[in-house]
Amino acid sequence: MAMSRRELIVLGASLAAAQTACTTTTPISGLDTYPLWRVQKDRSVVYLFADGGTTEVAWPSLRVEKALAESVVFWKETPDYTEADRAAYATRGVDPQRPLATWLTPSQLEKVSVAAADAGVAYTRLEPLKPWLAAVVLQQAYAARKAPALSTPDPLTTLEAKAKAAGKPVRTEFADAEATLVWTDSMSRETAAEYLMYMIDQQSVPTETWDHRKAAWARGDLRPLEAFVQEMKAGYPNLYPHMETDRNAKWPARFRTMLANDHATFVMIGAGHLVGPDSVLVQLKLAGLTVERI
Repeated sequence: MAMSRRELIVLGASLAAAQTACTTTTPISGLDTYPLWRVQKDRSVVYLFADGGTTEVAWPSLRVEKALAESVVFWKETPDYTEADRAAYATRGVDPQRPLATWLTPSQLEKVSVAAADAGVAYTRLEPLKPWLAAVVLQQAYAARKAPALSTPDPLTTLEAKAKAAGKPVRTEFADAEATLVWTDSMSRETAAEYLMYMIDQQSVPTETWDHRKAAWARGDLRPLEAFVQEMKAGYPNLYPHMETDRNAKWPARFRTMLANDHATFVMIGAGHLVGPDSVLVQLKLAGLTVERI
């Protein structure tokens, strides 16, 4: 999840209607600073792109799109979801025998009650839900209360559409929707509670802060996201390994498989997974792979 808003609500995306593609704009002449990395072995290459989310900076990046055009396979984090998948999420996230309050400490429960009131959601609607689904419901309620965002370039939507139009196979970190659900539903009580607290806390982050992070990323400056990930590691010690470290550590094996093929591969994951002490970039280097920023 790059720990952007998109990563935060990866499950919310599975429950919401499919997003419409954002309108692209004419690129600013000479501006092509999006962060891009390359891992190469003989004639095999993997391009690694940091998805920092929708940004005001004009898209496309001709350099990134050239890497995509050279690639035979496109990778992203999560699979596309069907209505049946969304129904499965909604079903698995309800547990009447274990109400939400039993997952939370008294102070966490009070925080959820306040957040529900702020979002215009009756707490009784959240009571039978597991924390991760309660987080999705609250996020959707918050989003519904905000003014619609202007249509701005979205790198993931843009590049995935181009890959599919070109007939490139699409591979995902999570093999299918069931794998994503199993990963989500495997959270411990402490981790699940932190996930809900994390979602609530992010709603208080000013829009200007998110915009600053995304704009910095588009300029090639990952320091604001680096600080964000460090804050997450310190503030959510149970959630951080589940969301970041454990997932990041699985990418080197995938890269070795990609590099065993005699072609180029394009990998697009959230920018939050590419910064910090436990990032995918760190894991690749620890695995003995040479990573070059290009």
